Amino acid sequence: MGNQLQEILELYIENPNEPISNFSLAVEYEKNGQFAAAMSLYLRTAELSTEKDLQYESLIRNFLMLDCQTRRENSAIGQLLHALALHPKRPEAYVCLARYYQSKGKQQEAYTYSAMGLEVCSVDHPPLLTDVRYPGWYSLLVEKAVAGWWIGRCSESREIFRELMDSYSMTDEYAEICRNNLRRIGGNIFPITPYTSDKHKDLAFKFKGSETIRKNFSQTYQDMFVLAMLDGKTQGRYLEIGSGDPFHNSNTALLESEFDWKGVSIEISQDEVDKFKKARKNDVHCQDAVAIDYRDFLRKANLGKEIDYLQLDCDPPSNTYEILLALPLDEYKFATITYEHDYYDDETKTFRDKSRKYLLEQGYELIVTNISSDKNSSYEDWWAHPALVSRETIEKMSNTCERTKKAEDYMLGSL
Repeated sequence: MGNQLQEILELYIENPNEPISNFSLAVEYEKNGQFAAAMSLYLRTAELSTEKDLQYESLIRNFLMLDCQTRRENSAIGQLLHALALHPKRPEAYVCLARYYQSKGKQQEAYTYSAMGLEVCSVDHPPLLTDVRYPGWYSLLVEKAVAGWWIGRCSESREIFRELMDSYSMTDEYAEICRNNLRRIGGNIFPITPYTSDKHKDLAFKFKGSETIRKNFSQTYQDMFVLAMLDGKTQGRYLEIGSGDPFHNSNTALLESEFDWKGVSIEISQDEVDKFKKARKNDVHCQDAVAIDYRDFLRKANLGKEIDYLQLDCDPPSNTYEILLALPLDEYKFATITYEHDYYDDETKTFRDKSRKYLLEQGYELIVTNISSDKNSSYEDWWAHPALVSRETIEKMSNTCERTKKAEDYMLGSL
């Protein structure tokens, strides 16, 4: 017998009618796979305790164990319904019920219980003592959206999934559920968060000329970040690797059109290159960015040894990292970098950390981590070189906590 179990058992023997002693011993038995003993003690806890939260949690813990057993469905649901009657304004039992009915293909019941939970529950309850598979309030919305799709509430389902991604910081598991469902049901997976002139009053990092910008072109404020880091620099220079459309989601269109920047873009799609050449003044090359000799390329591009902006945006993440390693950073410096690591979609979960380690070794400073178009899809890091950007600006704009940051929240100062 382990020391912890021995200590808890001794406390229980000293006072077998103390609810928390029963609960603590039940938790230990459950951890050790002694489910019959654990369930008996959870029921004793519910009977002995006068604290509704402890009674409620004991019943949910019994459900979680019964739910793993076959032919115990009625007993399992009974525990949850008892918990619901005991504490109807806590959300955990509604989530468990909705998830249970989802697993049984009973989508109307799942939708009903999640909708009821959202209607009657409050979010300010103290946390329970143990993990009852309730990650947060958003899980009720997830269950409602999943079930809603199956019962024909398709538009509502799309709207809820998009709201979840935009407004709630979820666990990776739940964020992936939402992304997968948006893909499956034709929802908007990668929203654009545009800057427009009416937001200037809220712009956290104003710069020279920012008041004249009517709208930007980047998907998630990359162009505004670069200009803020360089205080609205005019006649700057850029290297854009992975340019895509000449204006839609372009990180360099604003720099070129309103701040008179020169630069060179690289794009693998001939169709996009043809569009770029017709619409933009600066050079674009149709090449495979992974196969370029960048020392020779930059020498011919004649951008100088100190370049104001580097965009790295290629798929998959392994290609972007390979391109980063191929750049002659010993000879050329970039004042700002937006690096797309696509962490949310990187199955290996390695390329973000590799790119950070490499750029830090090259003397760059990480300014903003885990930028996203919503609150859950970390896909970019933003960097600066301290020799080319003022220390005051670096310190003012630095935000390197690891949580995912919606770019608009960061740039408009609402994080």
